[in-house]
Amino acid sequence: MSRGRTGSAAMPYELVPARRRLLRWTLALLILGGSLLPAATALTLSLMFQLPELPPEGSKLLVGTDEIRSRFDDIALVIAFSYAPVAAVLVLRAPRLVVLPLALDAVGSGFAYFGDQYALLSAKLSALGEGPLPFDGFFLHLGGWAFLPGAILIHAIPLLLLPGAGGRARAPFFSLLVAAAFAITFAGATRQAPDAPRNPLAITDPGYQAALPTVFGAAAAIGILLAVCSLAVILHRLRRAPVGSRYLLGWLLVGQLLILMLDLMLTAPSLGLPSTFWVFASILPVIGQLFFPMAALVMGLQQSLRSVDLAVSRLLTTTIVAVVTVSAYLVVVELLGGARSINVVAGFTAAAIIAALVYPLRMVIRRQVDRLVYAGHPSPEHFVATLGRQVNDFATGTEGVQSLLSALRTSLELGSVRLEGVGELGVAPVGTPSGHELRIALPSGGGRAASDAVIVASGEVSGPPLGARTRGLLDDLAPILGAVVRLAQASISLDATRAQLVASLHGERRTLRRELHDGLGPALSGAGFAVAGAVNQLTRGERETARETIAAVDALLTERIEALSLFAKPTTPEQTGTMAAEELGAALERLVASFRAAGPELELTVGEVCGLSAQAAGSLYRIASEALLNAIRHADASRIDIDVFGDAPEVLVISDDGRGIGALGETGRGVGLASMNEWARQLGGHLLVETRATGGTRIAVQLDREASR
Repeated sequence: MSRGRTGSAAMPYELVPARRRLLRWTLALLILGGSLLPAATALTLSLMFQLPELPPEGSKLLVGTDEIRSRFDDIALVIAFSYAPVAAVLVLRAPRLVVLPLALDAVGSGFAYFGDQYALLSAKLSALGEGPLPFDGFFLHLGGWAFLPGAILIHAIPLLLLPGAGGRARAPFFSLLVAAAFAITFAGATRQAPDAPRNPLAITDPGYQAALPTVFGAAAAIGILLAVCSLAVILHRLRRAPVGSRYLLGWLLVGQLLILMLDLMLTAPSLGLPSTFWVFASILPVIGQLFFPMAALVMGLQQSLRSVDLAVSRLLTTTIVAVVTVSAYLVVVELLGGARSINVVAGFTAAAIIAALVYPLRMVIRRQVDRLVYAGHPSPEHFVATLGRQVNDFATGTEGVQSLLSALRTSLELGSVRLEGVGELGVAPVGTPSGHELRIALPSGGGRAASDAVIVASGEVSGPPLGARTRGLLDDLAPILGAVVRLAQASISLDATRAQLVASLHGERRTLRRELHDGLGPALSGAGFAVAGAVNQLTRGERETARETIAAVDALLTERIEALSLFAKPTTPEQTGTMAAEELGAALERLVASFRAAGPELELTVGEVCGLSAQAAGSLYRIASEALLNAIRHADASRIDIDVFGDAPEVLVISDDGRGIGALGETGRGVGLASMNEWARQLGGHLLVETRATGGTRIAVQLDREASR
């Protein structure tokens, strides 16, 4: 499966031997524990003891302004809580060398944050006369160097994620980067800050200590230069990348740019710029710590992403929303709180503003994260919307179902997809089945199974199983797929009926043509539009409404299929449309019995009808059936009478006590009355429709007795 990325596919997690899984879990837990535990402990200390924002004096060889240095712990906290989960997921799902700088940065930032808070707490206790904490000198200096190896090596990630990037310069680049990381870390670890508690790792030689700022500055400059090189590599790859991969590379580019900005701000003087500028500038690198690991996670997982796509999407969305919300809060507070005297008011106002923006912000971020996760291919939700636009363009028979399966496989990146239990459809499987198959029954409306129809989907051969998002989407699409299958079955029934139509007599052909034109044609058109509407409802998240729509479609298609089956294979007088006169009474009794549960009271009276011809008896049955159905559907009647007379001019009368013909509107006056009129004219008679004086409708058939024999 190609997602617009390069690199070999990692073995699916589900196929990894148990011993390797145990090793991966051990490494992942070490990364999480080594970063999150110290970071969480430090955050607790900071909040409990109200520790200062600035790091301990002299703990770091940083030239940045106080505004930038005050954000150091915020940045370290974000790195620990965002890089560590990314590194852990990569260790579990797709172990690669890119995990090393991510893990070093996460663990180093967690311990650096802890070292700062430990040293600040020790200084606060000393000021209160309660004495310093043990090993305060070690932890004070730890806060100044623990993050350094990860902060330098993190610039190797673009080249590690982009195979072939850098060409022959890759080896010198990595060598120089490792050397700079080692030099700056060793310098920070062996440094002794002036007027600070003793560092047990310090080399106390005065000449050595005097040279450390130069070594630190040179290593930092090399790191920044290599960061610029990484930025140039991303830009070069971005220009040559296919459209589907550019969005993903854009995230990586923004992340690298903001990290480079952080490096410059931590090592550069104020340059005479106002403090307000540095306050806002210091928030950008905090957000920048999200772009980089998120892009690294998606690019690092590659093919393994599909089995955890939903979890990754939720992780990225939640993390970004949390960090962006906090950053926005800080910006709003700074804008509103010009003086410390109104900071409380500014805080409450900022909280209210952010609370109002959280939901729309989350939706925007989720859409962008989905673009990142599904870079190069549309997201499943986009596929639903596309399906909604295309469903009316599909052919209604086997060809349409085949096209739908092909669209499913392509858009959802399935290895194979096929239908089972659809009998006469004869739909061929699409793709090559793998060992990881998912079977979903195709329901009809109301959750009932659509016969034995099942859709069977699988991932690629030797690939991971289908992800949770894809499974959920197939569940959501199952009612629509079921309706499309029913539509195809209705189309096949239509073809069979047309064949029967060609072989039938001229009079029967006219009856069938009317049934096809007035019954099945609108039903199929309405079913197509309803399926499209259900897809749009599903796209908007209205699942229950979509299911109700599909239920109505299924009921309509079932009714039309059954009706067509009766025309195609007539076995009873009611189905053939002709019957002996003596059979008319029994047929009407069966008809009335089938409507007993509909609500109105039904009364049937049958007189002497032996003189009627078979065609007349059949037509009278059809007229009675249509009139009774119309009365039940539209008249809102409490009583309906059906009377058949032998010698009277009016051989059939159907009357009800409902709303009357004038209240029925076009629905009750259209196809049904036209059909009854035509059946009466075929017998040489005519149809009378009138409103009763006491309320309701009266329909009568007048026949020439001689013509009806």
